[in-house]
Amino acid sequence: GLYASVMESNPSALRREANPVESVAYADAELFARRIGWILGARVRLPTLAEFIAAAGDLTQPVATEDAWTAANTDGVGARPVATARPSAQGFHDLVGNVEEWTVAKEGETRAPVAGGSVASAPAADLPVRQVFKREKSRTLGFRIVIE
Repeated sequence: GLYASVMESNPSALRREANPVESVAYADAELFARRIGWILGARVRLPTLAEFIAAAGDLTQPVATEDAWTAANTDGVGARPVATARPSAQGFHDLVGNVEEWTVAKEGETRAPVAGGSVASAPAADLPVRQVFKREKSRTLGFRIVIE
């Protein structure tokens, strides 16, 4: 809902107020961060991969079903409402599962890391991370922001 208010559109396949925005390219996520930063009067950005990993906490064991929306407990296609799975030990919701999330890319790179896996990912020990072309959009790819 916040994305649609700030950007005046919602590219998501499933447009529900409480769902994460998905089907956004890297540039869309950066533009949202910039705009919400103007509104808040603060620096807003995508998280670094290191920040994302730290927030996810210890993932040496596969994530429990109630802790993440993955292929084990969803239809593998549609994202679920934000914060309906249990939070991490640090209090963050949906760092694993639901939608993969863009993290900061190095300047000039054509790819960026996405982390966390999605409703289409199998539960695993460790945080799923992959490199994706910045122009990619998918029903299982979204983002979160860091407000400084």
